[in-house]
Amino acid sequence: MNEEIVDISPTDPKVLAAAKAYIEGEYKEGHAIELVDRIHTIIVMAEELLRDHPAAIKFGLNDKILAIDEALNNLYQEAGAFAFDE
Repeated sequence: MNEEIVDISPTDPKVLAAAKAYIEGEYKEGHAIELVDRIHTIIVMAEELLRDHPAAIKFGLNDKILAIDEALNNLYQEAGAFAFDE
């Protein structure tokens, strides 16, 4: 089986161009849905890693964690509205 090896090294011109566009904030189609996906990933991670963590419970940090969760959920809703309006 012949598999093509794809060069994804940081010196590859395509990788450099994509990184430059990302850093410079050039908006491309698909960025809005990507943003929604990344926000969702952070929400899931916060729920799984922080909400019921024993130290968060012991030190009374749950209210702050819930505030972060609420803010992320609001951000998710707002970003989703932009993503699906395109």
